[in-house]
Amino acid sequence: MGAYAPFDNAILDFQVQEGTLAVDPDTGNTIPLLESQLYICNIQLELSSQDNRPGVDKASIRATGRLLKPTTFSEYIKVGSIARCRVNDIEGRLILTDLGTQLLPFVRNDLFSQFTGRFEQFGAAG
Repeated sequence: MGAYAPFDNAILDFQVQEGTLAVDPDTGNTIPLLESQLYICNIQLELSSQDNRPGVDKASIRATGRLLKPTTFSEYIKVGSIARCRVNDIEGRLILTDLGTQLLPFVRNDLFSQFTGRFEQFGAAG
């Protein structure tokens, strides 16, 4: 727990490309350089919406959350973005399904932006 205790129960780690390219020393191919963007947030998992999926112990759970630090997503984070995620000491990944879309273009971004997604737990599910 950190400065936002007891609300900071999750960390999202997105790998984003910010336009920089490099040359792979093994192949000589041009590859994008990925940078890590960390977000501290509060995520609530809706266990009633758990969906067991084919594979080795893979479960998908609906998740809703609010960003704590920073308070809004960067321009590189879009619907469908995937983040490595830790929620209440459970490892997994979060696939964003909604970034709290605001239908009115003149309304400013809300402090502590809300988002929804699907959390897929790593390891033994259930």
